[in-house]
Amino acid sequence: MSDARADGAASRSSGVILRADIAAGLLASLIWTAVTALRLGRDGSVAVVSVALACATSSAVPLVAGLRALGESRSRVVPLAVAAMITVVPLATFAGVLKSHTHHRALGAVTFAFGAAIGVAVTWAVVRRIAQGAAAGHHGFRIVFRVVLAAGAMSLLWAIAVLLGASAPESIRGIAVDGVTAALSIGLFAQGSRPVVPGSVSRYALPVLVVVLAAAILGVRKNAAVFSVLCERAPLTLGIAGIFSCP
Repeated sequence: MSDARADGAASRSSGVILRADIAAGLLASLIWTAVTALRLGRDGSVAVVSVALACATSSAVPLVAGLRALGESRSRVVPLAVAAMITVVPLATFAGVLKSHTHHRALGAVTFAFGAAIGVAVTWAVVRRIAQGAAAGHHGFRIVFRVVLAAGAMSLLWAIAVLLGASAPESIRGIAVDGVTAALSIGLFAQGSRPVVPGSVSRYALPVLVVVLAAAILGVRKNAAVFSVLCERAPLTLGIAGIFSCP
């Protein structure tokens, strides 16, 4: 009897967590889609925006749920993310050197892949050790970890500045804006394990998700050209759907 009650309580708890994660993902996708819609301007018809929202939701909800489910394992992910950010500038420089001095593209690609893997792995090992020292309460490690975080942020900002620069094509700037928006919104709502919306609201998350997906299907049926607009102007927002709908 007690086992049945425990299973029922666990099932209800899992349902609450799932609804909370879906609600958080929906909020992230709303922010993401709003920025995309502002970029599209006159091209952002109701059908286009509804499809963009559904595609952003199909990416944001699983990512938010996955990141929130990591829980304490997030301490393993943070050093890897910081290492990846730090290596942006060195790898960009390395890629530029290879492009200038390597005429064989396949060889250059393989060389870059090996260099990137080794660079990220070594940086991750160093950052992980620093993060462990900081988590253990060592004052020196905490200071160094803050410096490392600042270096990673500066490296990432440099990459964003290059992508958003005046010399960058319009399509690249659009992808950069959507990418930054998606990362910030998903990161914001994936923080912590507590629900980001009240339980009385999150209970409607699953029906809202169904409505969003249904509206996108209707939008595509009424205007088959919506994917062409998104493929050209907002391919990142399409997410995995772009693999099947974009040429």
